[in-house]
Amino acid sequence: MPRKKVSVVWDHFIRLLEEGSVQCTICNKKMKFFGNTTNLKEHLRRTHPDQLAAHDLQNEGYILFVDGPKAKRMKQIKQDTDETAEDINIEEIEQESFMIKEHPYSEKESFTVSISRPESINSEPIFCLGSDDFSKIVETTGFIDKSLLIEELFRYNYLLITAPHAFGKSTNWNMVKRFLQIEVNEDGHAKDIRQTENYKIFRDKRLAITERAKFCKDHMGQHPVISINFKPLCFIQSYDDMLNKFKLVLRRSFIEHRYLLKNTGLLLRSSNELFHKYCDPAQNSTLTEPEIEMGFVFLSEMLFLHFRKQSIVMIDNFDSYVDSLIMKNNPDTEKIINFIQLVVKEMLKSNQFVDRAFLTGVFPVSSSGISTVTLNLKQFFFLDNHCFCKYYGVTVEELSEVLKKFISDTTEREKTERILAEYYGGYLVPSQNNNIYNLWSVLNYLENKRVPLNYWCQSEHYDLFRDIFAIKDISDEIQLLLLGMSRCTDISKALSVINFKTLGNLSSREEVIASENIFLKILYHLGYMSGNESLTLDPSEMFLKIPNSEIRLELARILKDTYVRKYAFKERYIRTLHSSANSFNIHSYDETKFEHFCKSLNDLFSTSNYYESLKESNDLQIILFTFLASKFCITQSEIYKSNLSSSVDILTVNDSGVGIFIETKILNEKRGDTKQSVATGAHRQILDKKCCEYFDRNFEATMGKICIGICVDEQRKISIAYSYNFHIGDEVDNPVFLSLE
Repeated sequence: MPRKKVSVVWDHFIRLLEEGSVQCTICNKKMKFFGNTTNLKEHLRRTHPDQLAAHDLQNEGYILFVDGPKAKRMKQIKQDTDETAEDINIEEIEQESFMIKEHPYSEKESFTVSISRPESINSEPIFCLGSDDFSKIVETTGFIDKSLLIEELFRYNYLLITAPHAFGKSTNWNMVKRFLQIEVNEDGHAKDIRQTENYKIFRDKRLAITERAKFCKDHMGQHPVISINFKPLCFIQSYDDMLNKFKLVLRRSFIEHRYLLKNTGLLLRSSNELFHKYCDPAQNSTLTEPEIEMGFVFLSEMLFLHFRKQSIVMIDNFDSYVDSLIMKNNPDTEKIINFIQLVVKEMLKSNQFVDRAFLTGVFPVSSSGISTVTLNLKQFFFLDNHCFCKYYGVTVEELSEVLKKFISDTTEREKTERILAEYYGGYLVPSQNNNIYNLWSVLNYLENKRVPLNYWCQSEHYDLFRDIFAIKDISDEIQLLLLGMSRCTDISKALSVINFKTLGNLSSREEVIASENIFLKILYHLGYMSGNESLTLDPSEMFLKIPNSEIRLELARILKDTYVRKYAFKERYIRTLHSSANSFNIHSYDETKFEHFCKSLNDLFSTSNYYESLKESNDLQIILFTFLASKFCITQSEIYKSNLSSSVDILTVNDSGVGIFIETKILNEKRGDTKQSVATGAHRQILDKKCCEYFDRNFEATMGKICIGICVDEQRKISIAYSYNFHIGDEVDNPVFLSLE
């Protein structure tokens, strides 16, 4: 087996959905990943030397080498960071554990998890990440059988199913296509179904759908399929650009049926020339707008004449053009949407050559003149109350079966299930009491030696969200969500041209108010929100919340970057704050640690222009909460609770399992306040709220508690009063006052 490694480099990079691509989490630069981390480390060395040096100073340069079924923990001996992997000396370390940021809101659990490989791995590939080819995925150990979806689809003639990116839409789409399509030879004659590759895939793997004998007899390999992928429309600049890319969409669909050109009795000379025009790259570029509009109708007619059967239309990435229109003030928006909807209408409505249609996408979209009602297209939204929810993402039952293939120990498996639930689960179907997991993240977690990282969030959303988070009303909504609160919005309607125009023009107060609900709807469809357990009386409305730690950390990171840009915070001081908070552990909690923490706060705020807008302690606490939440998945606050005059505290749990409580107060010299009285008063409020008792009840397997009261004086200098409890006898009632002046 090839040698694989997990390096500290991955603390600063995430894998993107695009195969072979990664993104730096510090500067968001996209890079190619060639199977080793040499170029990634070089990027850190050149662009972020402090970050690389921090790992050296903290002695965290670990590499995990995997050779065969046994895993060994190796420790990199610190050398010059320019050295290649071959030049680095290594020594074996016995302990096979790795510190993670667990999120045990409901479970009291240790803060370490084993990352050793399972004892027995078969010869099949574990996963096929980055591919939606069903024939490849079905051969992997991590394959999840969703084939009963095919039978469910036949309950409706025309349907659209929406789900976020990487929840299995394209794989399911490819599976359905392989099951239904008539396989032909180069002359266009149907092959014996029992000799086809698709038949062997379903039969040899004994997929669940094969138990439906009559259904398989009626439909397996029995339908002409027009497969269409709108993915080329992801990046369109104008209406003309859209037309050019739609020509490519047509050509790819027509090429699959080139065998029709050999049916001399089928195509008249004019039809033959037109078919060539759709297929040939040079001629394809000369297609007229009417030919683009009616292309799929023409193809469906030719297939009907050839097979004497109606076709099934399958469209993947149906809404891909939306990516080019969201938050863009594109003058062609309405024209683009209307044309694409018109093409779909011509293809599906009153087309005698089409029997049924199956569309998948992220967003439901309608134009001003064409609706899904007009097309008789049944829509099934992500996490709504319908039978298709269980086929997108991973269900609890499916996750349990997958983990049995990789983790033999029951205790470890249950622990892994809890971690996966906190990081990648939480997508609830309220009416069904169903919990769905993010498929991409779960598979990446298992592929990456069970290290909980942000695997799913996409770089294209980062720029979009950072711009819109700069709007205060929307950033307030995100803050509420980060604090664990739910927001109610109407998710029953498809996105319309008016919605796009609203998002594209956020200069007026009216547009901002209107855009809040639209943006929440977009977050929901993209997979950044989940339905809550509670339901409104109005079936069109849903309470939305952040589903898990992966999404929560990502939204906090983007909001943090929004504040950095808005108030000129320095990233290096934010990282220093994170490092300082992370330095507290049961073996190291002396006064110098608190001095570093106090200094990191002073450096962070004094070098920004945030104090110019500071009005009350809650304002500072909101910023501090966001910065901590972008690093530590357990970060709670009561900033927005109903009684703001009472204590408002932050609780964050660092990677060593230490709970840190923070309370902020602003000094008022007119009242005769002193720095020490304000800081100790803030510290006292933490104790009065019995925060430590709350922590003990809910986080049993932790490694200590720290209480910090913060005073901000009128010169904007920060002082603290702190106490800690790491061992029996440590008293939190008597704080130590610390001022750096």
